This record gives sequence, C-alpha cells and structure tokens, in this order.
Amino acid sequence: MPMTRTTISFTREDMELLRKAAKRQGSSVSQFVREAALMRARMASDKNPYPMRDLAEQLRKLGEQGYELADKALKVAEDEAERKR
Repeated sequence: MPMTRTTISFTREDMELLRKAAKRQGSSVSQFVREAALMRARMASDKNPYPMRDLAEQLRKLGEQGYELADKALKVAEDEAERKR
C-alpha cells in the first residue's frame, strides 16, 4: 500500500522523550509516532471526537473514589487504634 509522508516538529526535549519511549518498545521514533497517531485517530469518532477527555474524566472519578476509600480506611484504622487504647 502506498504511503504518504509528512513532516512534524518536536522540541528537543519532546524528541528525546520519543526516542527513549520508542527504544523501550523496540521501535523507531517514526513507527512509534505513526502507531500513536493511528490509535488516537481510530479512538475518535463522529460521536466522540475527543475520547481522551472522556478517559481523563473516568480517571478523575476513579481518583476521587480512591481518595474516598483511603479516607474510610484511615477512619477504620483510627477507630481500631482508639479501641485498643
């Protein structure tokens, strides 16, 4: 299948980040970026053009649930410690 070339620019810091990430996964920077771009394009749809926003919202809600659970666990531990005194 014929492919189309494009040029994109990155800061030096971002390019180094990409190089390290690609190396960890055993691929070239171009392959790493190509796969990431295609994955994001496939995730987006006409009904959901910003899937990362939805994912970020889900992660935020999970974080809030984690804090609530941690607060409950701390309360239980404090109550247990108080009973042992």
